[in-house]
Amino acid sequence: MFDAIARTDFPRRFIRSLTIWLLRSLGFTLVAAIGWLAAPASSHATPIDYIFSGASVNLGGIPETISGSFIVDPASGLQFGANIQLIGAAPFAGVYTVPSGGFPLPSANQIFGFGPGGTLSMHFADDLSTSNNPIASLSLTNNGNVVAGTMPMGAAVPIAQAITYQLSNVTTTVFNGTPQPVTGFFLYDPIPNIQYSAVFQTPVGPLFSDMAPGFPREVISGSGPVIRLFLENDLSFAADPVIEIDLQTSSNSTRDTSPTGAVVPIAGGPIAAPEPTSLAILGAAIGLFLLLPWTVRRPGQSHTDKPEVGKAGLNRGERAARPSTPALHVGSAAEGIFLVSAALAWPRPMTRRSAILTTTKWRVAAHLGGWGASNFPHPCSATRTSPSEPGSRRVAAYYRQARRVGCG
Repeated sequence: MFDAIARTDFPRRFIRSLTIWLLRSLGFTLVAAIGWLAAPASSHATPIDYIFSGASVNLGGIPETISGSFIVDPASGLQFGANIQLIGAAPFAGVYTVPSGGFPLPSANQIFGFGPGGTLSMHFADDLSTSNNPIASLSLTNNGNVVAGTMPMGAAVPIAQAITYQLSNVTTTVFNGTPQPVTGFFLYDPIPNIQYSAVFQTPVGPLFSDMAPGFPREVISGSGPVIRLFLENDLSFAADPVIEIDLQTSSNSTRDTSPTGAVVPIAGGPIAAPEPTSLAILGAAIGLFLLLPWTVRRPGQSHTDKPEVGKAGLNRGERAARPSTPALHVGSAAEGIFLVSAALAWPRPMTRRSAILTTTKWRVAAHLGGWGASNFPHPCSATRTSPSEPGSRRVAAYYRQARRVGCG
């Protein structure tokens, strides 16, 4: 049932088995941890477009279906738009909206809308983010009267983020008649056609704008001098060439119909389906780390490095030969390094320990060189092993010889 071992085998076998288990298992955890630490985080806050999915509520005994969309910037706590539709019977049915320009929200899991039934307040189960969020409650307030909804269902589903565009190699002659560079970026949402902000560096100084009118093929920046960039296509998540630039001042207007460059999206856009979080992946890796000692032990083995009886011509009491071709893995290399350290630190006051030290150095060389016992012989094996013996028997003989004092 068990392979034959000598008394001196126990420390070596324990160290080897424990080292292989720890290093192989730890590999999974290290890879996951690196992925977790390297996972990109959101570089800056941007408004998020949400729609409703399977949403409904019962208001005063009247069932209402909820549809439409809204826009929230979770970082700034502003709601930039709402087109929430309650589909059902009066007096609650209708469209609920918010003023443009950014409506401040009292909490991170709440939105508002104003319509025929009064002020609509909707709470979600979690803070608004780029994940689906179930509706927790809905109420309507009109002239101090509050109607609390019951049986809320459905969720808010994020579909896209406003896109950050960067000016790339844009030059124009509108400033002094010669090509001059214009750099900067702007934030635009193509779904509701809202330009949230723009910051351009120009020869006349920085030009800023906030909540400028949104047009699919036009970008506006500035409040004194105003610069307008006209694009070849409707803004989307793709580079778009600049085909015309206008500069308007208090005294005149200048147009350049042959500018260079393009606007290039660098962040935002459609939100993909949710994926497992980095923390979940790390947790799974730790689970593998804990379970691996059982998974690496095959049926019929008393320990992880015991050969399977009945395979490859092994008999009870014999050890499997090292592979004769290079087949290294992380565990083997790390085991070799561990054994080198142990061998160098092992004192040699006794002849028996010297023999074990020689054995350890030979095993390390075989590990790191990718050689088997048959083509990388132990120094003592030439006088103790016949070349005609099968590989497995030769290795078994080697171990027996190595345990003898001084190979003698």
